[in-house]
Amino acid sequence: MKHWFRAKTYGYGWTPATWQGWLVLALYLALIFATFFVIDSYSLSEKESVIVFLPLMLVYTFALIFICVRTGEKARWRWGN
Repeated sequence: MKHWFRAKTYGYGWTPATWQGWLVLALYLALIFATFFVIDSYSLSEKESVIVFLPLMLVYTFALIFICVRTGEKARWRWGN
């Protein structure tokens, strides 16, 4: 199986390596923007917007990390090749 995400050259984390990885990243960003616009359409106060927005961002981010761990190379801190 080809990895969807490869480990970053510098630092810790992943970067998309295949079209599937790019699709996952695009869906993650689309969810963030869609959530922002849906919350904004309800005309909530700033505090209420943050209370709704942050937990959803945590769920989306944990899902992205889970997918990266399952379909990517093993991540570790790197200082180059």
